[in-house]
Amino acid sequence: GTPASFVRYRVDLDMSPYSGSIFDVEEETGRIITKVNLNEEPSVTFKLFVIAFDDGEPVKTNSTMVEITVLQPSLIPIFTQEEYRFPLVSELAPLGTRVGTIFAAAINQTIFYSIVAGNELGHFQVNNRTGVISTAKPLDYENVTSYVLRVQADSMLVVMSNLRVPSKTNTAKVFIEVQDENDHPPVFSRILYIGGVTEDTKIFSSVLKIVATDKDTGNYSQNAYRLIIPPTPEGQDSFVIETYTGIIKSATMFRNMRRSYFTFEVIATDDYGKGLSSRADVVVSVVNALDMQVVVSTVPPHLVEEHREELIRILERHVQDQIPGAKVIVESIGPRRHGDGFELEDYSKSDLMVYAIDPLTNRAISPKELFKFLDGNVLEINKEFQPLLGEGGRILEIRSPDIVASVKKAAQAVGYTEGALLALAIIIILCCIPAILIVMVTYKQRQAECAKTARIQMALPPGGKAAPAAAPTANLYEELGDSTRANKSVIAEANHQRILSNFACRSMAAHGNGALHVDLPKSESNVTFLSDHNPLTTHNPVYDDNSPLSSPEAFPRGESSSEKRFSFSPPYSAGSDSVWSMPAHIPGGCRVVTGQGDHHLWTQTIGSFKYSKQK
Repeated sequence: GTPASFVRYRVDLDMSPYSGSIFDVEEETGRIITKVNLNEEPSVTFKLFVIAFDDGEPVKTNSTMVEITVLQPSLIPIFTQEEYRFPLVSELAPLGTRVGTIFAAAINQTIFYSIVAGNELGHFQVNNRTGVISTAKPLDYENVTSYVLRVQADSMLVVMSNLRVPSKTNTAKVFIEVQDENDHPPVFSRILYIGGVTEDTKIFSSVLKIVATDKDTGNYSQNAYRLIIPPTPEGQDSFVIETYTGIIKSATMFRNMRRSYFTFEVIATDDYGKGLSSRADVVVSVVNALDMQVVVSTVPPHLVEEHREELIRILERHVQDQIPGAKVIVESIGPRRHGDGFELEDYSKSDLMVYAIDPLTNRAISPKELFKFLDGNVLEINKEFQPLLGEGGRILEIRSPDIVASVKKAAQAVGYTEGALLALAIIIILCCIPAILIVMVTYKQRQAECAKTARIQMALPPGGKAAPAAAPTANLYEELGDSTRANKSVIAEANHQRILSNFACRSMAAHGNGALHVDLPKSESNVTFLSDHNPLTTHNPVYDDNSPLSSPEAFPRGESSSEKRFSFSPPYSAGSDSVWSMPAHIPGGCRVVTGQGDHHLWTQTIGSFKYSKQK
């Protein structure tokens, strides 16, 4: 306060010179004390004038008179102890719980007990007649751990006379200690803890630290932590927590899990896990370098590490202006990296790599937005950073991480060789497409041929027997739908019949020229007719391996040619029968002729010659 409000005290010696020689007043407290031992008679009264004054300009004063009565020693009670110490009182003790008892004695006097100091909050009370001290209000160890009470015992006569007689014998001190109880659960520093892990985070890497405090003392303030994680299909927890430190660590790999996040609960229990509990929510988002930004400053890394929490709070405040509740997380603090490939390091400057998590999506804020939030407020951030970073400390730039920048440069540095290789690969692929189509078409044609062959085999009679003569060969291909082969079959059949017709006609002509002896060899290749005038050699289309062939002999020249035109004489001996047959297929230009000679009968039909001997 001001000097005018500061009040001090002194004795007015002009108004009370004798009393002022026996009594005095403390300047600051105003308490009246004795200067000498009193040898006065009992019931003597002293009048002492006291002046109160301030330090203002001008000084203002006021005065009052104090009457002091000297009592007989027998009227002043005496405490049995100058100090009283009682057992600990539980902070959970109900109202009226007995704390202890004080005791004073006086000759032929009724004692009156009272608390004159140390009970300003009114937590205790004393029975004026018995001296029993008890609780008057609930106690709280976390607020007040101990009390020092000053108690006084007075004669009832003095009290009724409205006199207070403090002395060394009728006052005492009472020390009361409060016992701590486990009456406060742990309190987390946050309702929601937000953390992040990168895709390349190793197992058992620290993710974030959970902090919970307890107002209680001793074991009641020691917390044990545990996680409640929803079950996964693999049955493996993604995170674990150190029981007594609260550090959450990764328990699995997070490859190819960018933009994923995990939500679970953390529980803190005091008294080393046996007391009261509280819980909080935890969100851990998976990120990678694409989600980060680097804050480059002009101070070395160790200075940034010393003020890490303060610097993060500054960055977080500017991000939260745009996204309320966003959490800025430090990925790393290291020397500044620079150069074309960021291979150079400068330890006089530092790189602070950070990213931010949006509490609404539980995912990382896009790097473009994070850059905009930070770079757009770099002047204000520098003003707040400067007292922490020292003289000359400031942010140089906000940039993308080294990996992202290197990838961009590598993409821009692709040369002609890489482009040529890419073009060659495209040409090879385009050339392979027609080849693949050709193979597919050829394969389909082959399948069609196989299907036709199968239909032909199915159309043939079982057992490999020849088809009936009445069934034309061409009809089979026509029925199968192959007109090309049907035409080829008709042409082949016509050629076959033409050869037989020429053979038959020339054979008959040879008979008309005279005697003809023809040996028919057992061969399916050629048949040779020997004649004096017109030898004939032709393919043997009438060969039958099951027919016995013999040489025909012409009739005598004197016989009619018309009658002997188709006559054949097999060699035979007297008294024997012989039949000679030659299977053939004669074209439709010849007539069926039958006749007989001397003792012989011969017959020609289309498709066969037959000779028989008549007896």
